[in-house]
Amino acid sequence: YFDGKCRLCSRKVDDRLFYHCSSCNFSLDMRCVIDPPPQSLLDSKAHDHKLTLLPRLRLFTCNACGLEGDRSPYICVQCDFMIHQACLELPRLININRHEHRVSRTSVLGVVDSVCGFCRQKVDWTCGGYSCHRCPSYVVHSKCATRKDVWNGKEVEGVPEEEDDIEPYVVIDDNTIHHISHKEHYLRLNVDGLHYKDNKWCRACIQPISLQSFYGCMDCDFVLHQNCAEFPTRKWHVLCNERLTLDTSVTSEAGFFFCGACHRMSNSFKYKHEILLTIDVRCGSISEPFFHSSHPYHPLYCIP
Repeated sequence: YFDGKCRLCSRKVDDRLFYHCSSCNFSLDMRCVIDPPPQSLLDSKAHDHKLTLLPRLRLFTCNACGLEGDRSPYICVQCDFMIHQACLELPRLININRHEHRVSRTSVLGVVDSVCGFCRQKVDWTCGGYSCHRCPSYVVHSKCATRKDVWNGKEVEGVPEEEDDIEPYVVIDDNTIHHISHKEHYLRLNVDGLHYKDNKWCRACIQPISLQSFYGCMDCDFVLHQNCAEFPTRKWHVLCNERLTLDTSVTSEAGFFFCGACHRMSNSFKYKHEILLTIDVRCGSISEPFFHSSHPYHPLYCIP
């Protein structure tokens, strides 16, 4: 006649062995019997004041994640603050693969009419979540930011932020650059598409130069689309929880690789993590929101 869940932790109890009070319809699983949650705690990571466990069935909205709960929150009577037990351990500062900057946990998002950067659903601005200090309008639900396919599980509070990324090229003058992929010579900007007749291919994306602006080598036949020359040297991608690095190593017939995004063979420049993922730069350059000519009415987002 009870709901089959532990009153304290809400996990399903093992029917073979658990503790139960029939008068109060109160049940505990063995994990909470052996290692019960503290009746009160002071954790500045979760809240500024002392929190007290309320071991009863009660519908509430968690101030940390904005989701509803039905039992045993920790509460602060002084602030009318309630939090899931699971939300007590939410990290303060993290990297997520949906945003280029770090996001930090905040008790009140305060961004009215905002949407989550992951699930694209409305965010309750009066509740906690994660926000970006560099991008004031970017917010993410707590549960979305800490998903296993979004966050790598590493808290970076107290860890110095990585230095600014290395630029992919050095500007020589208004029309000339020295690109990391072609250190032997300088590249000159061409905006009139003269190489279109020469059937030249971009060394980065392995696509025809066509009539697009491009950088061409002043001493050999090396060419890059202007857009491809500006690919960042490091970036986050929705398919990997670790930051990817641009690899511009010389391509050859023996240098073909399997792209982990489109599942095709390629010998273009690539973004890669040594262990987790390798993708070609065309797939790696796609970011959210993504705009495509086949659907000009709305932006597109990756669906997990």
